[in-house]
Amino acid sequence: MFHPLVLVPLLASLTVVNAQLCTASSQCPQSMPCCSEFGFCGTESFCLGGCNPQASYNLTSCKGNPICQTANYTFEDTERIANSTNYNGDTSNYDFVLNSGDMSSLNDELVLYLTESNGGTRLSSTRYLRYGKMTARIKTGRWNGTVTAVITMSDMKDEIDWESPGDSTRSMQSNWFYEGEIPTVTHGDVHKISSDSYNDFHDYSIEIQEDQIQWSIDGQVVRTVSANSSTRFPGTPGRIEMSIWPAGISTSAPGTIEWAGGMINWNDPDYVANGNRFQMVIQSVSVVCADSPPSGSTSYVYGPNTTSGPTIAYSNASTTIQNPSGNVPSNGSLNGSASSAASSLGGSSSEASNGSGSGTSAKKIGLIVGSFVGGFVALILGALIIRFIFRFFSRASSNSTEPYGFTDVSSDYQHLNAPAPQAASELHSLPNLHYDGGRYSPDGSHTTRNVIV
Repeated sequence: MFHPLVLVPLLASLTVVNAQLCTASSQCPQSMPCCSEFGFCGTESFCLGGCNPQASYNLTSCKGNPICQTANYTFEDTERIANSTNYNGDTSNYDFVLNSGDMSSLNDELVLYLTESNGGTRLSSTRYLRYGKMTARIKTGRWNGTVTAVITMSDMKDEIDWESPGDSTRSMQSNWFYEGEIPTVTHGDVHKISSDSYNDFHDYSIEIQEDQIQWSIDGQVVRTVSANSSTRFPGTPGRIEMSIWPAGISTSAPGTIEWAGGMINWNDPDYVANGNRFQMVIQSVSVVCADSPPSGSTSYVYGPNTTSGPTIAYSNASTTIQNPSGNVPSNGSLNGSASSAASSLGGSSSEASNGSGSGTSAKKIGLIVGSFVGGFVALILGALIIRFIFRFFSRASSNSTEPYGFTDVSSDYQHLNAPAPQAASELHSLPNLHYDGGRYSPDGSHTTRNVIV
């Protein structure tokens, strides 16, 4: 699940004279047209992965979502992994983006690290998956308070998860969310694994079809959620995201801490022996696309809402930006520390890079003083307000007004099939599994019903 901790360093670094928030009912202005995944208006890199089309100036402000491509990715090196600060949206050069944190390539495997200071590590695919199957072959963590995750996340916060919280190395949890909404009764479920997920590699798959989602472990389907007509259901293209992040910390909700097995022990022998690092290991990622775009299509783009949710089209719209470093509001009003945002889970230094521009010495001094004061205030207040802000934005999309339509578009749009009917009925194919919900709490974002499969 998207974690509110990612906003703490962003708030601390965006100190700000005129930083503008954005929601589906309060879109960005034309001068700063793109609403980033963290809900701030800007240009350039704000318009890439995670850019919310319905909260941006119009539906064509965000760059197109690079279209799915069938491929198998291995990690003999990191040459095709871009740093978020210099990525311009070119999928021909990069397969993944390091959004935050630290990684290394060891023995043809990619290792993502969680430290007490880096806030976790997140890796995102540069291409999007609408219909098709992704499989990640990984080893999870095994420490209370930590979470290992393999998910798909759309720009509208449609989310489909595999997660391994805490020390639960003999089970994995599946989950899904519609446009970031936290349901009253969770969609989460728990599934057994044949052997220890920390010591052994396992294949975790998510297959998305127009009328259903399936989760598989080592090739065996363990859960099927089918669309029907009673509740809302994910239907927008998503990036593949893999991460290890800290749930067991003081700024997390009590239910999140309990779900993850308690507070993190930063003196854990594994952590100390590994150079003060927890880790997850990725051996490979495979993608099999199931859609059939017209010849020449480069991207998925958003159209107006219908009663079934956002419409999606194929397009030859551009997916790249000119200047990855030119990622601030065009008036140069957004100032802050790139390094502090980059060190956070899911944080992007692109969203906190210094504004450029000219002005008098007095103006520059004012900006410096404003940045210092704003940064201090944000650090003090950030932890107190973060939960409220996260919940506000999580629900914003459900209260949206009708977005702008297809305007000033030269691309030849061809609509996909209508989104899957809203809702969910479930078929569980893994026998003899019982889960009593003991690790969940009603006040956290990972609450669940009792499930017998």
